[in-house]
Amino acid sequence: IFAGISTSQRNDKCMQWNPDKLPELPKENVKKISKVESIIGLTLSIIFGTLFVYFMWKNQTYIGWYDGGNFNTIKVVFFNANEIVKFIPLYIISVLLSVSVNLLKIKAGHWNISVASLHTIEQIFSVIILFLFATNANIVNYDFWIEAASYTTITAEQLSEGFTKGIIGLAWFVAVMSAIDILSIWVKTLKPKFKR
Repeated sequence: IFAGISTSQRNDKCMQWNPDKLPELPKENVKKISKVESIIGLTLSIIFGTLFVYFMWKNQTYIGWYDGGNFNTIKVVFFNANEIVKFIPLYIISVLLSVSVNLLKIKAGHWNISVASLHTIEQIFSVIILFLFATNANIVNYDFWIEAASYTTITAEQLSEGFTKGIIGLAWFVAVMSAIDILSIWVKTLKPKFKR
């Protein structure tokens, strides 16, 4: 039997064995990144990022206090056009960073220094933009608060202050959550290296 197998193998045109054709050894103790989650993250980043930039760019058409009974006409715009336009390039950079992070996650397939570093940069950049937005006193058109106050017992100044406090509170919440996320990512990335 063995002689027959040996003879038949000699007659076959077998390809020369090459160690380079062996599959790569699986990396031990690395935290895998789900491709499905990364693809979903990439899709959402592109869709919602593009929509967000579009609505900020066209804010005077879509975001504001609509004329009563006529939902096609904005009576008072919400954002100051001169202020919001300064943020649009930052929003675009933020979307591009988010897309880059998700593409790198798909390519790498696991957490490493490069993926963790780009993820950290993206998170910090997003938080900085949010704080710049939240602390810009002129970002919202004050006439909007005057219009809103005419329908309530609260003054325009109180509405403006409440909005500012709320958005700053949100910015701090996002900053804390981002810090926890960054810390957990670096633990996932560096823990396997410490085990070796």
